[in-house]
Amino acid sequence: GMFEEDFILYMTTKLGNPKLTPEIMGKTSVINYTVNMNGLTQQILNEVVKHENPDDEAMRGKLISDTNDNMKTLKDLGAKLLKSLAESKGSLLKNTELITTLKNSKQRSIQIEKDVAEGKIKKEKLEEARQDYFPVAKRGALLFFTLQKLSAISEMYEYSLSSYMEVFKKALSDSQKDDVVKTRIKI
Repeated sequence: GMFEEDFILYMTTKLGNPKLTPEIMGKTSVINYTVNMNGLTQQILNEVVKHENPDDEAMRGKLISDTNDNMKTLKDLGAKLLKSLAESKGSLLKNTELITTLKNSKQRSIQIEKDVAEGKIKKEKLEEARQDYFPVAKRGALLFFTLQKLSAISEMYEYSLSSYMEVFKKALSDSQKDDVVKTRIKI
């Protein structure tokens, strides 16, 4: 028989964990879009910190990005060094290009390791400050899951996560400001 190669069938279910046979699981891509408490708490924590301390959240994002870049650079340096070693002909001690590459790689590696260590310390301090807002994020996640349960009463009470997040962000903006973090968290 003939079939269309570009044909894709999408199926959705409200079942939390559909029981599919190994044969079906092997031939399909199952994507779980359900939200769990920990994931939502972290997502809301990101929003709260971004709202309350945008500079800290931007710095945290930059630190994560820089650390990833540094780790990639270290990996690339190692690969370049191994390639140079593999391609070197004759005595390694007489290969000035290889010795220069080794020296530069070592200096660069030392600098990157220093940057990574400093970044780790900064990230830990930012993470500690973020945790002050954890109770707000936890409450926000609990409220979402409570709202989700209301749909059992009537379909009228179904809420999407994106609409909930808009309401949550508005509540952050509209709530009374306070310079004392503990007081602000209570508000």
